[in-house]
Amino acid sequence: MNNYFFEVLRSGINTTFQDKGRFHMQHLGVTPGGSMDLESFLIANALVRNPSEEGALEFAYQGPLLKLIKGRTKIAITGNVIFQIIKKNQENINGECYRTYVIEEGDQIDILATKNSAYGYMALEGGFDIRSFCKSVSVLSRAQIGPNGGKKIKINDKINIKIKSENKKNFLTKFLNKDKNTIRV
Repeated sequence: MNNYFFEVLRSGINTTFQDKGRFHMQHLGVTPGGSMDLESFLIANALVRNPSEEGALEFAYQGPLLKLIKGRTKIAITGNVIFQIIKKNQENINGECYRTYVIEEGDQIDILATKNSAYGYMALEGGFDIRSFCKSVSVLSRAQIGPNGGKKIKINDKINIKIKSENKKNFLTKFLNKDKNTIRV
């Protein structure tokens, strides 16, 4: 275990760790859970060069305000999200989804809101340092299953990260967020 971590300054409305879900426990009455927007989840992990199974932070409507207390990491935020990166020197960067940013010690990530959608994702290069439960890091808050005691992220929580990033190259992808007027049943 390392000492690289974020401190949660604002938790957001519904911020949890999610992955693809745990589909092998339904016979025991445990729902699969997992990310609500699988496509955005997978793109976030791909941008920071994580395997598709790596957990990410999922947030709804308003996301968290996180401060990197120790370490250095690369992040990607996907979905249709309004966010800012507040650098240690108080410089504000208006974030752009579907690209990576290097976050240094003392920097903050302020995920303000989602627009025209409910969910957004934040993935870290190397991933979060969290324990899986039955081969998944998806939080099922009603059942209190998963990392963080099966609970949503709250103020003053520490979110540990696995590695200190040394890669300074950023990546960007073009993503067409088409207005879909079709509801599949």
